[in-house]
Amino acid sequence: TPVDDRSCALRITVQPGGVQRFPPVIRWLPFLFWVRPKLSSYLDSVVRGFEWYVMRGKPVPRDAFGKHPWFSAKE
Repeated sequence: TPVDDRSCALRITVQPGGVQRFPPVIRWLPFLFWVRPKLSSYLDSVVRGFEWYVMRGKPVPRDAFGKHPWFSAKE
C-alpha cells in the first residue's frame, strides 16, 4: 500500500495449518522448533523479493534469496 511518494507498507498474513493435526497441548512444539524458523526464513525472502521488485521493476528470479523446502521447485 502506498504511504507517500517514497514509501509503501507491506502486510503479510500467515495462517500455518500444518500443525493443526497435532493435539492442542503439544501443537506449540512443532510450531516453535520447525514452523517458526522456516516461516521466518520464508518471510525474509518475501520481503527481500518485494524490495527487489520495487527497486528494479522486474520479476524476482526463482529462488533468488535461497531455496526453501516449502516453496522451491523440487529438483
